[in-house]
Amino acid sequence: MQGLGSEPLPARLSTPDDPAEQIFNDVGAIYNLRSYLVHGGALTKKALRKEVRKVSTALDDPLWPLATDDRVDAAMVNDHSRRAWRERWRDALASIDASASADRAPV
Repeated sequence: MQGLGSEPLPARLSTPDDPAEQIFNDVGAIYNLRSYLVHGGALTKKALRKEVRKVSTALDDPLWPLATDDRVDAAMVNDHSRRAWRERWRDALASIDASASADRAPV
């Protein structure tokens, strides 16, 4: 009989739609990207996009498409874009039952 910790983590997290090998590769890609950033490595936009695209769950989101040079800070000066980002953020918080974290702190 195997103990709880006897399987590698990717195998324990895997599903039919997200196999262990893909989880392992994604974690490696994310860790490599983290290492670049934490240790002061310089990444061009092209290199950053290449690294992000290695992650299987990185979607080319119309709100912030990976294929363009659109900058988040530039999008924030546009009322429509800012509203869309805020709505997406609040939806994400609601999906994890954390809506209240978007509220202003009491004074």
